[in-house]
Amino acid sequence: MNGDEDTHVLVISAQSGGCSGYLYDMKIIKRPEDEGFQQISIGGINVFVHNKDSSMLNGIQIDFKETLMGGGFQIENPNADRACGCGQSFG
Repeated sequence: MNGDEDTHVLVISAQSGGCSGYLYDMKIIKRPEDEGFQQISIGGINVFVHNKDSSMLNGIQIDFKETLMGGGFQIENPNADRACGCGQSFG
């Protein structure tokens, strides 16, 4: 976001797909005018979750991990009944 923290937000959502039913999606967008989001500020970054996804994403923990194969976000979701081996899909 490098300098766009006042005008842009990180949106975390759940999209249909993947081998377990849903995929996590994270993207940086201009701050939405829509009031249908829950929001939290973490370290100066505004994080938005759409109300339609809030029950599936309530209580998630996001961490960035560096591994020998590269880095990436790891999401732990207490609401997931199942997850695929790659950790990108849940149900």
